[in-house]
Amino acid sequence: MLRSLVGQTRTLARPCTRSLAHSATRRARPSTRVCSDSSDERIHPALVKDPPVANPSSATDPWTIKTPPMPEPPKLDPSIKTMDDLVNSPHPEGRDHEETETLRKRLVYESRKRGILEMDLILSTFAKERLPEMNDRQLREYDRFLTLPDWTIFYYVTGKAEAPEPWKSSQVLHELRHHSANKGKTLDQPPTTATEASKLASYNKKSTISSREIQTSVRLILPGELSKHAISEGTNAVTKFSSTK
Repeated sequence: MLRSLVGQTRTLARPCTRSLAHSATRRARPSTRVCSDSSDERIHPALVKDPPVANPSSATDPWTIKTPPMPEPPKLDPSIKTMDDLVNSPHPEGRDHEETETLRKRLVYESRKRGILEMDLILSTFAKERLPEMNDRQLREYDRFLTLPDWTIFYYVTGKAEAPEPWKSSQVLHELRHHSANKGKTLDQPPTTATEASKLASYNKKSTISSREIQTSVRLILPGELSKHAISEGTNAVTKFSSTK
């Protein structure tokens, strides 16, 4: 029994050559990890401890979204000097003989479905306020104004660029500038989705509100891309809620 105890003691005291060699190799092996240089990484100035200026500020944001330059306005016939000449000239989309009420409805749609959000908001609220009162001549002048590129309209309406003739003397452009400036400081309170949906359900003689009425009311309340985004987010939320039940 004493012999067995001595053997066990020798076994425990014997160093493990494999583990020692492995640890020595690890200590001798050079590090292959590449230390990233902090100077190469673009850290947003808003995340540093001592920002150069107060946040938020365009001076601290290296990725600001800048307004694109105004595109070249479409060239008109040299014989067109006044707005009357432009209105009486052939329509670029062949809508010369469109009826007044049909024109009014189309302009409501085109005012709300612009290519950029800024003009969606300005033109949709302007159409809601002014289009019902416009006569045929004013509607056709406004129609010609909407044939311009969206960014050109934005620069003219906000006063960031001076409109050339015949737009410079346009009464519609003058009203649009006054509307975009919001000098009356009015706060537009849109109707609720439930109110519009209930009106649509009542019009369609339905006793309950379905998803179709909800989506249609969202399109009526929100202009352009906002309505598409709202419907998409609402659909995703409903799908997620249904899948968790």
